[in-house]
Amino acid sequence: MQLPSHADIADRRIIQFKQLIRDTLAENDLGFFTDLINNYQQEQDLNLGEIAAALAFLVQKEKPLVPPEVELAGQATFPAGSVWAASLGSPDQEGMLKYRLEVGREHGVKPKNIVGAITNELNLKSHYIGQIKIF
Repeated sequence: MQLPSHADIADRRIIQFKQLIRDTLAENDLGFFTDLINNYQQEQDLNLGEIAAALAFLVQKEKPLVPPEVELAGQATFPAGSVWAASLGSPDQEGMLKYRLEVGREHGVKPKNIVGAITNELNLKSHYIGQIKIF
């Protein structure tokens, strides 16, 4: 399987974010929030673009649209949240392969981060992911 590049991840996240905006506008009554933002704009003397940018930042803060790049142990730079791995061969379970990821506790990685990165970025169901050991 070809893993997505840093640009591929950013592009996909931006497309999903724009779709979320479209869906929210189409499916919700936003009158209360429109009034709130208009009042805030007048009180703070800001333009709507600045307010929208701040709100967009807050919405995507946990999963940045353009993920930061990280350097792993002096090696090449890779997108944070992406998975670069080498197959270790024999499967632990029928039909499963074992992979070694070049990240660990010192990078602040937890099993949920690995599962999330794989399932979100590669559209793979979590039940296809077996035991994860962090060292």
